[in-house]
Amino acid sequence: NKLHEEWSVYEQVASDADLRLKELEREVKVACRADSSRTPEQRLAETRALQSDVNAFRATLDQLGTGTASVRPSLDAASAASVTAAETRATERVRHLQESLRQHAEHLQGLCARQVQFSTTCSALSSFLADVAQILDSDSDSDADLKRRRDQLKDLFASFAPKQHLLDRLNEMAYKLPLSAQEAADLSKLNEKWHALQGQCEQQQAGLQDSVLKQDDFLAKCDDWMHFLKRVERDLAQEPSGEHEKLLQQKQQLETLQYELHARQPVLSAILREGDELATAAPTTSPDFSRQLAILDAQWGNVLGRAHIRAASVDRALAVWAAWQR
Repeated sequence: NKLHEEWSVYEQVASDADLRLKELEREVKVACRADSSRTPEQRLAETRALQSDVNAFRATLDQLGTGTASVRPSLDAASAASVTAAETRATERVRHLQESLRQHAEHLQGLCARQVQFSTTCSALSSFLADVAQILDSDSDSDADLKRRRDQLKDLFASFAPKQHLLDRLNEMAYKLPLSAQEAADLSKLNEKWHALQGQCEQQQAGLQDSVLKQDDFLAKCDDWMHFLKRVERDLAQEPSGEHEKLLQQKQQLETLQYELHARQPVLSAILREGDELATAAPTTSPDFSRQLAILDAQWGNVLGRAHIRAASVDRALAVWAAWQR
């Protein structure tokens, strides 16, 4: 009879739907596994395609429920309850698949965004290092250009400090991203090039500094040094900010300053050395002269200490922000 035919059709459709649901469950399980053989973009595209399949199946399942309306009144209570329970279980299984795919798609979207950020940062640092290498290769043998070249290399050496956090972030991202073998090799070369060029820059600057110091007379060195100390004192007078972005800016400024303090150390050494030579060569030199040299040395130690304390203060403030954000 007609009821029997409708019930047979329903059972066949329900059986086919159950097989398809099991197939989708297997596909979702495979899709959500870690897989380094495909890029996050490829996996995201596959996940979205699978989401469409699951959503389409959900619509089919809803139609199946509607199809039982004609036969449900003719079923006994136990059979009707069994059909309802089976449909409810199938609906819950589909919802679970939809939620799993939604979470997985969000995870892959985050991976894709971090991959773009990684590539952008890597490209920016590679461009920076290419510019550094070009400047280092464009040396000048002219004595008249020594100071200009020294200042150029000093600024170049200092330019590494504000970009150090980019390299640190890049290396940190590398631990969280499924990098290909080529990307991992490129990152390793980037780190090696960074440290090699930074060392080369410092070495060339130190050599030019010695040449400039030999050209300058003692008073010129002292005058240059006092102007430098006044600027450093002014920079260190700035109190740590309470705003996160300004704290990050202050951290970068302090890192740049500490690079410069390190680079300027040979200047003080030359002043103290030549001062001692002048005092030895001219016994009639005022006793205040030697005392002033000692004060200069002590003042330098104080500046280094203050720079270290200020950097530690900014780091503590940033740590408080990081703890609050967690």
